[in-house]
Amino acid sequence: MELFRQAESLPKPSTLNIEIMKLLNILTLSTVLAAGIMHAQKADMIITNGKITTMDDKNPEAQAVAIKDHKILQVGTNAQILKLKNGNTKVIDAKGNRVIPGLFDSHLHVIRGGRFYNTELRWDGVKSLKRALEMLKEQAQRTPKGQWVRVIGGWNEYQFEEKDFPHWLKLMKLREMCLLSSCISMEKPG
Repeated sequence: MELFRQAESLPKPSTLNIEIMKLLNILTLSTVLAAGIMHAQKADMIITNGKITTMDDKNPEAQAVAIKDHKILQVGTNAQILKLKNGNTKVIDAKGNRVIPGLFDSHLHVIRGGRFYNTELRWDGVKSLKRALEMLKEQAQRTPKGQWVRVIGGWNEYQFEEKDFPHWLKLMKLREMCLLSSCISMEKPG
């Protein structure tokens, strides 16, 4: 109750002070919102001069697309989309080529996966070719005689520190290093 009496005894703000406070609040909020919108709507990448397939029945094709954080920000004409460019935006000229949304081919090899699971090897996330070949040797030693070791998907030559791939000579060297002469079944491609 005492706090309420103290508040009642404070001087009442004038109408002018109230209006100034409202105006300052609106100005501050507007500045913060405008800065956020301006920052949020700048693209990381813009593709121009393309035939952009949008997958939108109402607007099936656009000339340009803006991308931010790996997501489509906006599609439209070159002029519309270039407004979303800043100093850090990467701009790609599609030169009239077709640009389509990313397609994910999600499928399974259920029978093969079930039959050969224990003889398959994946190199997802393996940083060096040396380690990949060591894994291949280990898998070959576990694989029953007469079965192929299958390195299935999940890798590419650019992931390895050596910037190389497991070509024929490297695989032959691995075969020579293998303790069991039949641990890796290979025939020279011809």
